[in-house]
Amino acid sequence: MPRLPIRTPILALALLCAAPAFGQWLAPGRWATGDGFRPVTPGTWMVLRQNDGVEISAEGDHHVGRLTLWCTTTMPGGGLIFDTYNGSGLRHAPADAAELTSEVVTLMVDAQRFDVAFVHIPWERQWVADAVMSPSLMDAFANGSRLDLRNAAGEGITGYHLHGSSAAREAVRRACGF
Repeated sequence: MPRLPIRTPILALALLCAAPAFGQWLAPGRWATGDGFRPVTPGTWMVLRQNDGVEISAEGDHHVGRLTLWCTTTMPGGGLIFDTYNGSGLRHAPADAAELTSEVVTLMVDAQRFDVAFVHIPWERQWVADAVMSPSLMDAFANGSRLDLRNAAGEGITGYHLHGSSAAREAVRRACGF
């Protein structure tokens, strides 16, 4: 598998995610706000507005894997973070691994296919990708009923209902201009 270079946006996103924010995932099924938390059903897309951008995220079926898509005004193509996944559909490197590996993952929105190169960051226990947001992906996302992640062998990794995806897509349009 070829190695992908670590890009500045991926490192910037890792630093951004380490900082506390108003409204964020507290635990599986719990979205924290300044007033406490609220339970969230898997597949419900939550919107977190940042100063110059937005994150949209949801937990997969049975709380397996959290998918976050993000963009900013200066990086409208944004990126993706996939974490809280311990299944066998993706390769896991040990946390002390020095090398980053990549793997092609297919995002299936109903019948539409979007291939994305996930980079595994073992010490963060997450997979990331940059420049994944596009009008075609976001339009399919807003109008679809289901998003499934599949590995290169076509095996299912996890899936998401698209509850609230139209509102999440609108937040992306307002924040990032597409």
